[in-house]
Amino acid sequence: MKVMLFFSSVFLFVLFSCLSTSSVIAEYDESIPLEKTARLCTTRQGVIVGYNGIGVNWETKGNEMIQIPAGDTLLEWNLNAHSSGYYFQGDGILFRYNFQPQKQYLFLVAQKEKVWGFNIWSYDFNEKTPSRITTSAIDHLIDFAPFLNVSSKTILK
Repeated sequence: MKVMLFFSSVFLFVLFSCLSTSSVIAEYDESIPLEKTARLCTTRQGVIVGYNGIGVNWETKGNEMIQIPAGDTLLEWNLNAHSSGYYFQGDGILFRYNFQPQKQYLFLVAQKEKVWGFNIWSYDFNEKTPSRITTSAIDHLIDFAPFLNVSSKTILK
C-alpha cells in the first residue's frame, strides 16, 4: 500500500512538473531536424550520465526537457528518485529504449514482477499537455522498460 502511494504521488508530481509548459535545456545534436527528435524529462528520477556510451550530465528540473535524436538509445542513469519516505538510488544504471520521433517522455522508477525499471509516459510534441492532473493522464502510460544491469535481487534504496 505504501509503495502504491509513493508511486502515485511521484507520478502526479512528475506529470505536473514536466508537462504544463516544456522548455528544452539540452539538445544533443542541433543538426538533427526537430521532426526526428524526442524529448526526455528526468525530473525527480536522477541524472543521465551516459548517452550511447558518451559521457553527459543531463538533469531536468520542473518543466525542462532534453532533446535527443529519436531511435534506439542506451542511457546510463545515476538514479536519485525519492518521495513519500522512499528513496531509490543507484549509479551507472543502464536503460535502453527505442524513442519515437516527436514524442516527449516521462519516467518513473517502478518494479514490475520483481524487476526494476521505468514506467514510461509519452505525449506528442504538438499535443496539448495537461496543466493539472486528470484521469486521462493514465492513457499516456505506454510502457515498462527494465533496467539492464539491475537484477530482481538488487535493492535500490
